[in-house]
Amino acid sequence: MDDYGNEVVVAIIASTMLVLALFSIITTILWQSQKRRSEYFRKQQLLKAEYEQEVLKTQLETQNHTLQQISAELHDNLGQLLTIVRMNLNVLEEDPASPKQITQRIIDTNELVATILQYVRSMSKGIDFGFVEQYGLLDAYRHELNRINQTGRFKTELLVRGEQYSLGFDNEVVLLRIAQEFLANSIKYSRATAMRIAVTYQADYVEITLNDNGVGMDLTEVARRSMLASGSGLRNIRRRIEMIGGQHELHSKIGEGVSLIITVPAKRQDPTG
Repeated sequence: MDDYGNEVVVAIIASTMLVLALFSIITTILWQSQKRRSEYFRKQQLLKAEYEQEVLKTQLETQNHTLQQISAELHDNLGQLLTIVRMNLNVLEEDPASPKQITQRIIDTNELVATILQYVRSMSKGIDFGFVEQYGLLDAYRHELNRINQTGRFKTELLVRGEQYSLGFDNEVVLLRIAQEFLANSIKYSRATAMRIAVTYQADYVEITLNDNGVGMDLTEVARRSMLASGSGLRNIRRRIEMIGGQHELHSKIGEGVSLIITVPAKRQDPTG
């Protein structure tokens, strides 16, 4: 074979090897790309499942919190009112009295019954676990604060700025649960006499400020504690805010109460991206 033929053979072999190398490279790139896409999809599905599980857990905690409050109200408030109603009826049945006294007793009993009906209506809203979805976050906040205010031990206030819009049912359930945890901590530990929720609606975000006038806490000391020692309530609040794509600031000093500022994007953050 002459030199020209040898060159042709070498060229064919080199071209073939080059094509095979390019094919191998392209196949490897495509395989790695597909693997990355599959891994990305798997992680997104896992993240979505975790998000949905957390939302469900939050809903269940919200329901449990509401039922505990209703149980306390039945025992502390309605039970006492019904006892008084029964006493009034017993008096009317057993003791002779003037028509004027009877009339006054009936008026007093009627007022007690009206109060009982108000409590029952309030509790029926709490038992309706679609309340947030049906009426929105503000009414849910208002209902929680009214419930606390009716105990007579605390003053509560809801401030609203801007035009209300929905943040999505899942996000609003989470924000309701965060407020419930904050208010519960204020009642149990802060020795507060007043609590307030302020909601500001902006075009691209919503700012929610929760505060009380309790004894406050040393945030430097809190930051030094381990995650376990810091308390599950604060961890749950922080985790849930991050879960819905929000940010938060916690402010407190000894003797100056606690203030939690939450900022949530206006558009619902989908964990699947």
